[in-house]
Amino acid sequence: MKYISILLVLTLLLTCFLIGCKDSSSQKEGQASVTSLEASMDEYRKTVDGMLPDDLRLTIYYLDPTILTRAPLSKEDLQSYPGVVKITVDAEELASHWELLKELKPDILQPVQEESHINARLYYFFEVGDSEKILEVIISNIYGSVFVNGFNVENNPVFYDLILPFLEDEDRQILGI
Repeated sequence: MKYISILLVLTLLLTCFLIGCKDSSSQKEGQASVTSLEASMDEYRKTVDGMLPDDLRLTIYYLDPTILTRAPLSKEDLQSYPGVVKITVDAEELASHWELLKELKPDILQPVQEESHINARLYYFFEVGDSEKILEVIISNIYGSVFVNGFNVENNPVFYDLILPFLEDEDRQILGI
């Protein structure tokens, strides 16, 4: 009986130790993902903090959220889906909303720890010329899961505020924003 009690106590201590190690590694992972997310935003921040390039462009794709699909859509699926709306905004129009572009800062982005899946209904990106995209935002459902440069983050009104000036009233009504 004595040995069983000792064995139970040791098992309990080992379990507590392992749980403590797991929590510590989860915190380290969370800190690493924040750092990686901030690093992924560097190019966007540099672009909007300085003089906006003449070849900066915003492209928005969205699908009416009431349209049901057989399977979740990736950003590539969304871009080629029948009935998708595409809006392109050039540098001149973006320049008139320069202060708004600065509102998306890495420090307001909060990584989400639980796993979410992409079902793209709204996708927009900024790019300079024909180069790599400097910012990509994928929103699964309006006010749903959000992915910024591949990182799952908490939903924030800034993601919608950023594109509202470039949407027509009809687009806003369809999207419900």
